[in-house]
Amino acid sequence: MSDGFADMITAANGFYAELARDNTKEWFEPRKEHYASTIRKPAELLGELVGADLSRLLGRPVAAKVYRIHRDVRFSKDKTPYNAHLHVQWVAGEGSPAWFFASSPGHLSFSTGLPDLESDALDRYRRLVDTKGDALAAAIGQVSREAKAEIATWGAEPLKRVPKPFGEDHPHADLLRRKGLTLSIPLDGAWDEGGVVPTLARLSQVLLPTWRLLDEGLR
Repeated sequence: MSDGFADMITAANGFYAELARDNTKEWFEPRKEHYASTIRKPAELLGELVGADLSRLLGRPVAAKVYRIHRDVRFSKDKTPYNAHLHVQWVAGEGSPAWFFASSPGHLSFSTGLPDLESDALDRYRRLVDTKGDALAAAIGQVSREAKAEIATWGAEPLKRVPKPFGEDHPHADLLRRKGLTLSIPLDGAWDEGGVVPTLARLSQVLLPTWRLLDEGLR
Protein backbone atom coordinates (compact mmCIF):
# COMPACT_ATOMS: atom_id res chain seq x y z
CA MET A 1 0.00 0.00 0.00
CA SER A 2 1.44 3.38 -1.03
CA ASP A 3 2.22 5.85 1.77
CA GLY A 4 1.67 8.95 -0.36
CA PHE A 5 5.28 9.64 -1.30
CA ALA A 6 4.69 8.02 -4.68
CA ASP A 7 2.93 11.27 -5.62
CA MET A 8 6.02 13.24 -4.63
CA ILE A 9 8.27 11.03 -6.78
CA THR A 10 5.93 11.24 -9.76
CA ALA A 11 5.73 15.02 -9.43
CA ALA A 12 9.51 15.27 -9.03
CA ASN A 13 10.17 13.17 -12.12
CA GLY A 14 8.01 15.40 -14.28
CA PHE A 15 9.34 18.60 -12.75
CA TYR A 16 13.01 17.68 -13.03
CA ALA A 17 12.62 16.36 -16.57
CA GLU A 18 11.29 19.76 -17.64
CA LEU A 19 13.91 21.59 -15.61
CA ALA A 20 16.69 19.59 -17.29
CA ARG A 21 15.41 20.81 -20.65
CA ASP A 22 15.20 24.46 -19.58
CA ASN A 23 17.47 25.03 -16.59
CA THR A 24 16.90 28.77 -16.27
CA LYS A 25 15.58 31.23 -13.73
CA GLU A 26 12.91 32.24 -16.23
CA TRP A 27 11.51 28.68 -16.26
CA PHE A 28 11.88 28.02 -12.54
CA GLU A 29 10.54 31.20 -10.92
CA PRO A 30 6.89 30.79 -12.09
CA ARG A 31 7.02 27.17 -10.81
CA LYS A 32 8.78 27.90 -7.53
CA GLU A 33 5.67 27.49 -5.37
CA HIS A 34 4.77 24.25 -7.16
CA TYR A 35 8.24 22.90 -6.37
CA ALA A 36 7.98 23.96 -2.72
CA SER A 37 4.54 22.44 -2.11
CA THR A 38 4.69 19.22 -4.14
CA ILE A 39 8.38 18.27 -3.84
CA ARG A 40 10.31 20.18 -1.17
CA LYS A 41 7.80 19.96 1.69
CA PRO A 42 6.98 16.25 1.15
CA ALA A 43 10.73 15.56 0.92
CA GLU A 44 11.22 17.27 4.29
CA LEU A 45 8.51 15.05 5.78
CA LEU A 46 10.19 12.00 4.24
CA GLY A 47 13.42 13.14 5.88
CA GLU A 48 11.74 13.33 9.29
CA LEU A 49 10.04 9.92 9.04
CA VAL A 50 13.04 8.02 7.70
CA GLY A 51 15.28 9.88 10.15
CA ALA A 52 13.15 8.60 13.04
CA ASP A 53 13.44 5.03 11.71
CA LEU A 54 17.21 5.37 11.32
CA SER A 55 17.56 6.84 14.82
CA ARG A 56 15.87 3.78 16.28
CA LEU A 57 17.94 1.43 14.12
CA LEU A 58 21.30 3.05 14.89
CA GLY A 59 20.60 3.92 18.52
CA ARG A 60 21.53 7.59 18.23
CA PRO A 61 20.10 10.83 16.83
CA VAL A 62 20.01 11.24 13.08
CA ALA A 63 19.82 14.63 11.33
CA ALA A 64 17.97 14.89 8.01
CA LYS A 65 18.80 17.34 5.23
CA VAL A 66 17.05 18.02 1.92
CA TYR A 67 19.58 19.41 -0.52
CA ARG A 68 18.89 22.83 -2.03
CA ILE A 69 17.68 23.03 -5.60
CA HIS A 70 20.01 25.98 -6.20
CA ARG A 71 23.47 24.95 -7.39
CA ASP A 72 26.70 26.47 -6.06
CA VAL A 73 28.22 27.62 -9.34
CA ARG A 74 31.08 29.70 -7.90
CA PHE A 75 33.81 27.22 -8.80
CA SER A 76 32.07 25.30 -11.58
CA LYS A 77 32.32 25.69 -15.33
CA ASP A 78 28.69 24.56 -15.49
CA LYS A 79 26.68 27.68 -14.64
CA THR A 80 23.19 26.17 -14.85
CA PRO A 81 21.47 27.49 -11.72
CA TYR A 82 19.47 24.48 -10.49
CA ASN A 83 19.95 20.81 -9.57
CA ALA A 84 17.67 18.61 -11.67
CA HIS A 85 17.33 15.97 -8.97
CA LEU A 86 16.09 15.46 -5.41
CA HIS A 87 18.59 14.39 -2.75
CA VAL A 88 17.85 13.74 0.92
CA GLN A 89 20.66 12.92 3.37
CA TRP A 90 20.73 11.55 6.92
CA VAL A 91 23.80 11.68 9.20
CA ALA A 92 24.25 10.23 12.71
CA GLY A 93 27.15 12.39 13.83
CA GLU A 94 30.29 13.96 12.39
CA GLY A 95 32.44 11.51 10.47
CA SER A 96 29.71 8.89 10.40
CA PRO A 97 28.68 7.33 7.09
CA ALA A 98 25.69 9.13 5.59
CA TRP A 99 22.46 7.72 4.20
CA PHE A 100 21.09 9.07 0.93
CA PHE A 101 17.82 9.03 -0.99
CA ALA A 102 18.14 10.16 -4.62
CA SER A 103 15.37 10.73 -7.15
CA SER A 104 15.60 11.99 -10.71
CA PRO A 105 13.94 10.95 -13.98
CA GLY A 106 14.99 7.34 -14.61
CA HIS A 107 16.83 7.00 -11.28
CA LEU A 108 15.69 6.15 -7.76
CA SER A 109 18.05 4.82 -5.09
CA PHE A 110 18.84 4.47 -1.40
CA SER A 111 22.46 4.45 -0.31
CA THR A 112 24.88 4.55 2.57
CA GLY A 113 28.56 5.31 2.79
CA LEU A 114 31.20 7.99 2.53
CA PRO A 115 31.52 9.32 -1.03
CA ASP A 116 34.71 11.36 -0.50
CA LEU A 117 37.46 10.66 2.00
CA GLU A 118 40.51 12.82 2.58
CA SER A 119 43.50 13.03 4.92
CA ASP A 120 43.00 11.24 8.27
CA ALA A 121 39.61 9.82 7.28
CA LEU A 122 41.13 8.24 4.18
CA ASP A 123 43.96 6.77 6.28
CA ARG A 124 41.42 5.28 8.71
CA TYR A 125 39.46 3.80 5.82
CA ARG A 126 42.58 2.13 4.46
CA ARG A 127 43.44 0.70 7.88
CA LEU A 128 39.89 -0.63 8.10
CA VAL A 129 40.25 -2.35 4.72
CA ASP A 130 43.61 -3.77 5.74
CA THR A 131 42.44 -5.14 9.11
CA LYS A 132 38.78 -5.94 8.47
CA GLY A 133 38.69 -6.22 4.71
CA ASP A 134 37.22 -9.72 4.78
CA ALA A 135 34.28 -8.57 6.92
CA LEU A 136 33.75 -5.46 4.77
CA ALA A 137 33.83 -7.48 1.55
CA ALA A 138 31.40 -9.99 3.05
CA ALA A 139 29.00 -7.20 4.05
CA ILE A 140 29.16 -5.71 0.56
CA GLY A 141 28.56 -9.14 -0.96
CA GLN A 142 25.54 -9.65 1.30
CA VAL A 143 24.02 -6.38 0.06
CA SER A 144 24.62 -7.42 -3.54
CA ARG A 145 22.91 -10.76 -2.98
CA GLU A 146 19.94 -9.45 -1.03
CA ALA A 147 19.22 -6.23 -2.90
CA LYS A 148 21.16 -6.36 -6.19
CA ALA A 149 23.19 -3.36 -5.06
CA GLU A 150 25.90 -1.63 -6.99
CA ILE A 151 28.93 0.10 -5.51
CA ALA A 152 28.65 3.74 -6.48
CA THR A 153 31.82 5.65 -7.30
CA TRP A 154 30.79 9.13 -6.23
CA GLY A 155 33.48 11.74 -5.86
CA ALA A 156 37.07 11.22 -6.89
CA GLU A 157 38.00 8.41 -9.24
CA PRO A 158 39.73 5.38 -7.64
CA LEU A 159 43.51 5.32 -7.76
CA LYS A 160 45.13 3.38 -10.57
CA ARG A 161 47.55 1.71 -8.16
CA VAL A 162 47.24 0.44 -4.61
CA PRO A 163 48.49 3.16 -2.21
CA LYS A 164 51.61 2.51 -0.14
CA PRO A 165 52.46 0.86 2.18
CA PHE A 166 50.04 -1.76 0.83
CA GLY A 167 51.09 -4.07 -1.99
CA GLU A 168 49.43 -4.59 -5.35
CA ASP A 169 48.76 -8.19 -4.27
CA HIS A 170 46.67 -7.12 -1.28
CA PRO A 171 43.53 -9.31 -1.13
CA HIS A 172 41.35 -6.19 -1.05
CA ALA A 173 43.28 -4.07 -3.51
CA ASP A 174 40.11 -2.81 -5.22
CA LEU A 175 38.80 -1.39 -1.93
CA LEU A 176 42.17 0.15 -1.08
CA ARG A 177 42.25 2.03 -4.38
CA ARG A 178 38.99 3.79 -3.53
CA LYS A 179 38.84 7.30 -2.08
CA GLY A 180 35.32 6.69 -0.82
CA LEU A 181 32.82 3.88 -0.57
CA THR A 182 29.08 4.14 -1.09
CA LEU A 183 26.67 1.26 -1.58
CA SER A 184 23.67 2.28 -3.65
CA ILE A 185 20.52 0.16 -4.00
CA PRO A 186 18.30 0.93 -6.98
CA LEU A 187 14.63 0.98 -5.97
CA ASP A 188 12.33 -1.18 -8.06
CA GLY A 189 8.53 -1.04 -8.21
CA ALA A 190 8.20 -2.35 -4.64
CA TRP A 191 8.40 1.19 -3.23
CA ASP A 192 5.17 2.10 -5.04
CA GLU A 193 3.18 -0.88 -3.78
CA GLY A 194 4.71 -1.17 -0.31
CA GLY A 195 5.29 2.52 0.38
CA VAL A 196 8.49 4.54 0.26
CA VAL A 197 9.10 4.76 4.02
CA PRO A 198 8.62 1.00 4.67
CA THR A 199 10.82 0.21 1.66
CA LEU A 200 13.64 2.43 2.94
CA ALA A 201 13.28 0.90 6.42
CA ARG A 202 13.72 -2.57 4.90
CA LEU A 203 16.72 -1.52 2.83
CA SER A 204 18.30 0.13 5.90
CA GLN A 205 18.50 -3.30 7.48
CA VAL A 206 20.24 -4.67 4.38
CA LEU A 207 22.80 -1.84 4.39
CA LEU A 208 23.29 -1.79 8.17
CA PRO A 209 26.27 -4.24 8.44
CA THR A 210 28.28 -2.17 5.95
CA TRP A 211 27.30 1.06 7.71
CA ARG A 212 28.40 -0.31 11.08
CA LEU A 213 31.81 -1.41 9.81
CA LEU A 214 32.46 1.99 8.20
CA ASP A 215 31.14 3.82 11.25
CA GLU A 216 33.29 1.89 13.73
CA GLY A 217 36.37 2.14 11.53
CA LEU A 218 36.21 5.82 10.63
CA ARG A 219 34.67 7.67 13.57
